[in-house]
Amino acid sequence: MKSLVVYDSVFGNTKLIAETIAKVIGDDATLEHVSQASANISDINLLIVGSPTRAFNCTPAMTTYLRSIPAHKLDNIRCAAFDTRADVNTVNNKFLSFMVKRFGYANEKIEKLLRSKGGVL
Repeated sequence: MKSLVVYDSVFGNTKLIAETIAKVIGDDATLEHVSQASANISDINLLIVGSPTRAFNCTPAMTTYLRSIPAHKLDNIRCAAFDTRADVNTVNNKFLSFMVKRFGYANEKIEKLLRSKGGVL
């Protein structure tokens, strides 16, 4: 199964996870930083996208990349999304907990964009 793992990273955590995912998939996986990734996706069976959560969203670069994928380009392509984030329970801040409940995390926004291009999560 030909797979593409696209990631963005701020502190290196998302990169580490993306590298691990690509390594586990094996030789059929291509790993690309979002700045090098092409929106002209072809001949893949699986697209995995990861971003850190920044301001309750994925990074601007990841949003731009996902929006640049042509409509229906991901029709019938399996997709997965992941994010890295601070643990709200460890931070123990009521305001942050409220904001997370209200606005969510990056993976939710990534999933929505993948679905809008036809991706099957």
